[in-house]
Amino acid sequence: MRNKNYACFFFLIFILFSLSSASDTNKDYNNFICYFAGIEILKADKISTPSEKAYIYKVLCDITGVNAKKAKDFIKRYYNKPEEWKKITSKVVELIQKSK
Repeated sequence: MRNKNYACFFFLIFILFSLSSASDTNKDYNNFICYFAGIEILKADKISTPSEKAYIYKVLCDITGVNAKKAKDFIKRYYNKPEEWKKITSKVVELIQKSK
């Protein structure tokens, strides 16, 4: 199970790099999508130790350029825009499903 979660995580990293040719605005948006997908994978991981999860989280933040504060600010922008937020969560789910 642990190897599958790591494989999913590294697939997300691959997706992120493949999206790097997008415009800066799209790249930032895609970074948040990858960050949220990575967070969901980490939350679902019941095998990794807390220190392993902390390391993976750090790598996720380094690669996406997103941290908890930036993620909260991003979420706040869509707080009163449920249709837009639904599109974001759909993209997160789609990315996670592609990684399986």
